[in-house]
Amino acid sequence: MEPTTVAVLIDLVFIILWVRILYVAVSRGILAEIIKIAGLLAGIFFAFQYYTFSGEKLGYSIPFLGKEYFNLAAFLIIFLGTRAIFSFLGLITRLLFKSRDIAIFERWLSLFAGTVRAILLSSVIVFAFHLSPFDLLVVQKSRAVLFAKPAPWSYLAIYRFFSTTNAKMKVNPGVEQYLDFFKPGNRVKGGGLEK
Repeated sequence: MEPTTVAVLIDLVFIILWVRILYVAVSRGILAEIIKIAGLLAGIFFAFQYYTFSGEKLGYSIPFLGKEYFNLAAFLIIFLGTRAIFSFLGLITRLLFKSRDIAIFERWLSLFAGTVRAILLSSVIVFAFHLSPFDLLVVQKSRAVLFAKPAPWSYLAIYRFFSTTNAKMKVNPGVEQYLDFFKPGNRVKGGGLEK
């Protein structure tokens, strides 16, 4: 497939994702969205902070695959595991608070919160593409590249908050390298990037 065709397919997937997230946000209310955003932020922090460490540990058990596979697998396992915990908390919250009519103002707040969640989740997906062994030129040709920075910025903001209480904590250099990659003027040459 041609890179432009794949970029259009990636854009289509992102549009479908956004429509679904915004529909769920408006139909379930602000409390559900707050829990989902909290889970997303927790997943972002833990996945961005520990994917390289966990990827190295995975690499010891399967030595014949490349580093990028392990980093991607570790990132997804940590992110999805954290999200699963918060999804369970959201389910408990829905069971405790019976469904009710949602006021128009709350629907607008939920729409705003859903937009924030969609932006962050889109950014996580773009970061996962960065960790993958796939051609990064395809991602750069899609509109998804617009969402490259919000999740890493969120990680760095949460990191700054927690690093004040734990001086031994270090920022993941892979995230800083990723942000440097998406600075204006930096583009992939030949479809690859030094990871």
